[in-house]
Amino acid sequence: MKKQFLASSYEFIDYCESLPDSIFFKKGDKWNAAEVIDHLHRSIAPIHLALSLPSFVLKLFFGRSNRASRNYDTVINKYKKALEKGGKASNPYIPKGSLSGRKKNSAKLRKLCESVADKIDRRAATDWDSCILPHPLLGKMTLIEMIYFTEFHIVHHLETLKEFNNTP
Repeated sequence: MKKQFLASSYEFIDYCESLPDSIFFKKGDKWNAAEVIDHLHRSIAPIHLALSLPSFVLKLFFGRSNRASRNYDTVINKYKKALEKGGKASNPYIPKGSLSGRKKNSAKLRKLCESVADKIDRRAATDWDSCILPHPLLGKMTLIEMIYFTEFHIVHHLETLKEFNNTP
C-alpha cells in the first residue's frame, strides 16, 4: 500500500516538475499543473491529519465502520461513477493558493505524500477496516478505502494533466 502510494505520488510530482513553465501554468478549460498540485495538497492534508490521530479519536468523531472495506476496484469504480454523474471538487479542495511558488509547492506536496506514506506504515492493521472518514463525494469510507481513493486520485490527475497538456 505504502509503496504504490509513493510510486504514484512520485510519478505525478516528477511529471509536473519536468514541465516547462508554459505548460505548467497553461490556461485552459482544465486545471493546470500548478492548480492540480494545490488541489492535491488540499485533498491529501486531511488524510495526513486523520492518519496522525489515534483511532479512538477518529471513531469518536466519525464512528466505526459497520461493514467490510471495499476493495480497490470497487472504490475506484464508485469514484468514476460519481465523476460521470457530474461530481466535482467542493470548495475546500478547489485551488486557491499562490500558484507562483512552483518548486516550493512541488516540494511541499512531495513532503506531505512521504509523511502520509510513513503514517501508512505505522498505522495498526485493525484500524484500516474499523475507522471511517467522510469523503465529500463518496460518503463514509474506511481508512483503507480512503488510501485507495487517494492513490487513485493522484493517478487520475496525472492522466488528466497529460491529456490536457497533450504529453505522454
